[in-house]
Amino acid sequence: SLHDALPICTPVRPAQEGRRLDVALALAAGGEASGTARLELSGESGAAFLRLHAGAKPAEVDRVIRRVFAALLPAGATFSDLRWQSLEDGVPTVKLEVKVGIPALGAAGEGALPPLPLPSMVDLPSSGLLDGRTVPVVETPFVSRVTWRVTLPRDACRSEGQDVTVQNDLGLFRQTVAVQGRELTLERGSELRQRWIDPAAFPALKEISLAESRTNKRRLRVSCG
Repeated sequence: SLHDALPICTPVRPAQEGRRLDVALALAAGGEASGTARLELSGESGAAFLRLHAGAKPAEVDRVIRRVFAALLPAGATFSDLRWQSLEDGVPTVKLEVKVGIPALGAAGEGALPPLPLPSMVDLPSSGLLDGRTVPVVETPFVSRVTWRVTLPRDACRSEGQDVTVQNDLGLFRQTVAVQGRELTLERGSELRQRWIDPAAFPALKEISLAESRTNKRRLRVSCG
């Protein structure tokens, strides 16, 4: 995961902790896909990358960038032309970019595409870990945004029941999917607004965590006719 690849500390200003992933792919009829992926890290995540860059050899920085994207993209993805830049945004912010090749994202069959995998960007505790717990948990507040744009090999496609919205005082999880012509656009947003979460707020945390995990397990389905 992103937390495994970069040393993440508890943020001082949670509202400015952000991760944004933008993926743009063209899907061929045989199932292979190619395009670009961009990841913007702000706050402590951005600072962690800048510290790494300052103290590590270029080969190690390259390996870390590959690990970060490998944790966020489907298994088997290959990466080339790795680039990154520091942005002036009031808090430490970096943008990572790679060209992506995925050998088996999905294949057009008889009027349908197989599910498109969407690995999670979010590290929330499972509901089982909260059951029976009587002491607070400490989490890292964040704002996470994911956008996938996939150019499909066939026109006149539609998504099937993929929109999800769960929102409460603790945070939110939202996913919307739209298809226009051959372009499928998926947008996903997750937020956790509190660092110190008392047991009384566990139901709200479970609600967000379950929505995120169940959406990931359903994966993404579209039909083409």
